[in-house]
Amino acid sequence: MKLKTHNLGFTLLEVLLIIAIIAILTAVVIVAINPGRQLAQARNSGRTSDLRSIYSAVNQYYIDNKEWPTTIPETLTEICDTGSAPDSSGIDCTDLVDLSILVPTYISAVPADPNNGIAFNSFLKTAHAQAVGTGYFIALNGSSQSLSLTAPSSTEYDLPLVRIGDGNIAGPNLITGNVYTAGDRSGNLTTRKYNSDGVLDWSVDHGALVYAIAIDSDENVVTVGSRVGNVTTRKYNSDGVLQWSIDHGATVLSVAVDLSGNVYTGGVIDPGVPMSTKKYNSAGVLQWNVNHAGTVRAVAVDANGNVYTGGNRSSFTGNISTRKYNTSGVLQWSVDHGTYVAAIAVDSDGNVYTGGGRTGNMTTRKYNSAGVLQWSVDHGTAVAAVTVDSDGNVYTGGSPIGNVTTRKYNSAGVLQWSVDHGDSVWGLAVDPDGNVYAGGGRVGNVTTRKYNSDGVLQWNLDHGNSVTAIKLFP
Repeated sequence: MKLKTHNLGFTLLEVLLIIAIIAILTAVVIVAINPGRQLAQARNSGRTSDLRSIYSAVNQYYIDNKEWPTTIPETLTEICDTGSAPDSSGIDCTDLVDLSILVPTYISAVPADPNNGIAFNSFLKTAHAQAVGTGYFIALNGSSQSLSLTAPSSTEYDLPLVRIGDGNIAGPNLITGNVYTAGDRSGNLTTRKYNSDGVLDWSVDHGALVYAIAIDSDENVVTVGSRVGNVTTRKYNSDGVLQWSIDHGATVLSVAVDLSGNVYTGGVIDPGVPMSTKKYNSAGVLQWNVNHAGTVRAVAVDANGNVYTGGNRSSFTGNISTRKYNTSGVLQWSVDHGTYVAAIAVDSDGNVYTGGGRTGNMTTRKYNSAGVLQWSVDHGTAVAAVTVDSDGNVYTGGSPIGNVTTRKYNSAGVLQWSVDHGDSVWGLAVDPDGNVYAGGGRVGNVTTRKYNSDGVLQWNLDHGNSVTAIKLFP
């Protein structure tokens, strides 16, 4: 009997169909994985590490030498690729930033972009910069005396720009940063982060009213406010994750951070230890206490670690409302605003700006670094917020008067423009382009407004309740 045989092979059509299916699946997997984008993300991790290394090295140089490397400009400029050389001999760093002074004491070698800035080179870099540039840019903010570093090539595959430090400096591919607001609780939330388009990123709850916020160079956020559960001060990372909590001992009304991440709080006098101003290190460990002799409503710190406090006057100390301490908490000078001080700011030259109650038709004052009065102006009513930009323009916010809540003065104290938030303004911030951000009472479901440098409204957003503080990063 003849057995039947079966052909177990594939026909040509079946083979072609299988190949086609495999090709389609492979393409889908490659698109899903996107190895090019993954490699770009890995490069950006390296860029972030490089920028942090440079940032730390330059800041440590400043701490040791009490001055910044003189080669760092105020506008973002590419760093020269001097590598591990302790000087730039034999390397033409013309029009670039020579940081070889940092090697080897503060950094083993000046790092360069993983792609050597190739994605950026083809558009903006000169042939000379392509030859000896690192692809990393650096600048020093002339107002805040803080650094900014950026890696323009990091935006490949539409990834976010990698940058470290202060964004109040214009440069390649820099965009306006994140906006932080804090204030009364709304839906058990007190602190919110918005991206540069005003879109909410995250919200967290201090547990009670937040009076002030500060942001360090790593975008850690410190909030202070009313005391709840024996906590007044909290530190969150850039994702809104709580890092630590501490207790000032009484309500905290103000906070500032310095270049090293130290935290300074001012508020109601701690009844346990009669102190109103405290300094903590970046881990939240108390360093020192000082007593303003009254409630501290405002705290600022300059690039040298000097601390400025403003608050209530005390007859026990000769009617003083503003004080300057050195980095160890030793009093340097005291002046009197004439009434309470609610806001304080300091510029890169050490000039101090105070705003507060109205006395003698004056609400806002400028003092030089020695505490000598330079000028006084009148907001028209009590001032609750003061800030200053890199050109020395001064911005004040406060209670409404004549349909005005926010004012801009030039460096000589001459009024430039006035706008109306619609309710009291308690928080102010200004970005590198002179755009002004005001936060305050809620009116028409709006708590936060952005104006351009001419005072023209750009957009509104709603914190959900009154905003008492506003900050930008970077």
